[in-house]
Amino acid sequence: MNFYKRLYKLFDIELKKNLVYLQILFLIGAVFQLLSVFAMASFITALTSIDSLDSSKILLYLYEKSGADSTSSFMIILGISVSVVIIVSNSFLAFMTWASYSFSMKIGSFLQSQIFIKYLNQNFLFFSQQNSSVLISVITNEVPRLVYMAIQPMMIIVSQIISIIFIIGALVLTDPMVAITSFLVISSLYFFIYSSIRERVYKNGREISELNEGRQRILTETIQGIKDVKLRHLETWRAEEFTTLIRKMMGHMAFNGISADLPRFIVEAIVFTSTIGLSIYLFISFEKTSEAIAVLSLYAVAGYKILPLAQATYRDLSNIKANSSVLGTCEYYLSMSNSTDDKSNGISGDKYPIICNEDIEFRNVSFRYPNQNSNAVENLSFKIRKNKINTFVGKSGSGKSTALDILLGLLKPEKGEVLIGKTQLGIENIEEWQRNIGYVPQDIQLLDSTWERNIAYGIPLVLISKDKVDNALKMSNLYDYVKSLPDGIQSRIGENGCLLSGGQRQRLAVARALYHNPTLIILDEATSSLDSANELKILDMLASLKKEKTIIMIAHRESSIRASDHVIQLEDGKLSN
Repeated sequence: MNFYKRLYKLFDIELKKNLVYLQILFLIGAVFQLLSVFAMASFITALTSIDSLDSSKILLYLYEKSGADSTSSFMIILGISVSVVIIVSNSFLAFMTWASYSFSMKIGSFLQSQIFIKYLNQNFLFFSQQNSSVLISVITNEVPRLVYMAIQPMMIIVSQIISIIFIIGALVLTDPMVAITSFLVISSLYFFIYSSIRERVYKNGREISELNEGRQRILTETIQGIKDVKLRHLETWRAEEFTTLIRKMMGHMAFNGISADLPRFIVEAIVFTSTIGLSIYLFISFEKTSEAIAVLSLYAVAGYKILPLAQATYRDLSNIKANSSVLGTCEYYLSMSNSTDDKSNGISGDKYPIICNEDIEFRNVSFRYPNQNSNAVENLSFKIRKNKINTFVGKSGSGKSTALDILLGLLKPEKGEVLIGKTQLGIENIEEWQRNIGYVPQDIQLLDSTWERNIAYGIPLVLISKDKVDNALKMSNLYDYVKSLPDGIQSRIGENGCLLSGGQRQRLAVARALYHNPTLIILDEATSSLDSANELKILDMLASLKKEKTIIMIAHRESSIRASDHVIQLEDGKLSN
C-alpha cells in the first residue's frame, strides 16, 4: 500500500484520471469473473442432474424461462448461453489486461521523460559530479525494470484481489464455514512464505540496481575505450569483470524468480488434498447426491479461478517487493530542484542588454568545486581582446578549463565578476550571451547522420537553413570538399564521424559552432589531437575569422601559442607572469 501511495504522488493529473478509469474496469472485470464461475458451475450441475432438474431451484427456474420443450434442448440453450458468457467475459478481461499494460507503459514513459527533463534542468556542475553510466542506467534500465516488475504487477494485483473478493463472497453465501476456512488456509500459506523471503528479495533487488549500474559502466567504458582495450590486450580482463558481475546479478534474479513461483506447488498439493476431503464431507452432509455435486461444482470452478489468481497475486507481490527500491531512485531524481544558475527566470534580456562584440574582463574571479579544499581559480583578473586570438596556456590543473566554463556561463563565480564590455554577466543575460557563443570541444559528439544534420545540430530538419550550412562550410574551409561528395551535404559521416579524418572532424566542429554566426568562438584544446598540417589549417582558418569574431582557445603547442594575439597564462588557478 505504501508503494502504491508513493507512486501515486508522482503521477500527473492525466495519469491519476486514467487510474480511476482503470479501477472501474477492474470492478467490471471482477463481475465478469464471478459470472463465468456461476455459469460454469450451473452447466456442470445441470449435466450431473439432468434427469432431476427440480432438485435445483435455479436450474428449474432457468428451464422454465428458457422455453425449452425438453431437457436436451435446454442443455443446448444452456451450453450456448454459458459459452457466450465465457467468451464475453474473457474478451472483456483481455481488453482490461491491454488497458492495464497500456497504463503501465504510460507511467514508464512519463517517469523516463520527467527524469530526463530533470537531468537537463540541472546545472553543469551536477553532471561533473555524476557518473554518466549511472544517469543513463536509471532511465534505460531502472525505470523499465520498475514498470515491468513492479508497476505492471501492481496494476494486475488490484484486478486479482477484487476478483478474489467477489468469488470468495459468493462462496461464503453458499457455505460460510467451508469458504472462510479455505480462504484462511490458502492466504495463511502465502502470507507465511512471503514473510519468510520478503527481506531477502528486497535486498536482492537493491543489489540488482547496483549491479545494473556496474554493467552499464563496464559496457560504456569498454566500448568507448575499445582502442585502448585492443592495444593493451585487455579483452580477457574486461570479459571476466563483466561475466562475474552478470553472474551475480542473474543469481539474484533467479532467486527472486524461484521465490515467486515455488509456493504454487506447495499450495496446489494442499488444495487438491483438501478438495478430496471436501468432496467426502459434502457427500456425507447432503442427502441428495445432486446437491453435493452442485456445491462441489461451484467450489471446483471457483478453485479453478481463484488458485491462479492467488498464485499470481503472490508472485506479483514478490516482484513488487524485489523491485520497489527502484521507486526510491526515481523519487530522488524527480525531487531534484531545477537549477537557476543558468536560467533567466523569465527576465527579459532586453531589460539587461549585453553587447557581445566587446572586450571581456575577469575581475577577481574565484571558484571552488564542491568537496574540494582549495579554489580551482583564485582572484583571476585579465582581459580578453575582441577580434583577436586569445589563448589560455598552462599545465593540467592550472584552471584553464574552469576559467573557460565560467566564461561559457556553465559555472557561476563564487567571488568576483565577468564583464562583457561594461555589462556584468549574470542570470539576467546568460542565455543571450550563450546564444552568441560558438563552442568547439576537444572531442566533438557527432551524430550518425549527414553533414547537414551535424552542422545544424539540434535544429529540426524542416527549420535547417541551407544558406547557413553553406556559409558555415565556407568559413571552416570545408565547402569544396563536401560539395564534391556524391550526396553533398546529405552525405553521411558514419558513427561518431568514423568516415572523417581528424582534421575534418575538427573543422566540422568549427562549422557547427559557426552555423548560428556567433560573435565569439571558443576552442577547448580543439587542435591538440591534430597533426601539424591539420593544426596549421585550423589556425589559418581562425586567423581569417578573427576579422569579425573574437577567438578564445586553450592550447599547449608552441605553434598555436605563436599564432595567438593575446596569451593568458595560468598556474595553480592564478594568473602567472
